[in-house]
Amino acid sequence: MTGELPYAKKNFENFVNYEKDVDERFESGKRKPHTVFITNEIKVNQNRGDTWKKFIQLANDSVGKKQVMIPGYGKIYLRRVRLNPEKEILYSHEQFDHDKSKKMPIGVFLIKRTAFDKAWTKIAQQ
Repeated sequence: MTGELPYAKKNFENFVNYEKDVDERFESGKRKPHTVFITNEIKVNQNRGDTWKKFIQLANDSVGKKQVMIPGYGKIYLRRVRLNPEKEILYSHEQFDHDKSKKMPIGVFLIKRTAFDKAWTKIAQQ
């Protein structure tokens, strides 16, 4: 019985942190990881290219197997697309081992550099 308490406490803390991240996400009005990331980065860094490079670095750190934290969004798995690594990033809330932009598994989504740039422009103008 006592061995279960640390796990229950950890699960409760994870739930509370998840709820906090969801609340922050809804307050900002952003739902996708790149838009939340851009919103946070615009406050600190006014350079679009540097922000994209940071996002790519998060994808390099994750490789679809390790969760990375996006403040205001929560933990997520990112991975660069093998055939177009400088312009496409995949994301999912579960681990994945897919590195192509075609025929993606259910729950894996694509972020293109063009969408990132359009989101940057729109958010920067607000």
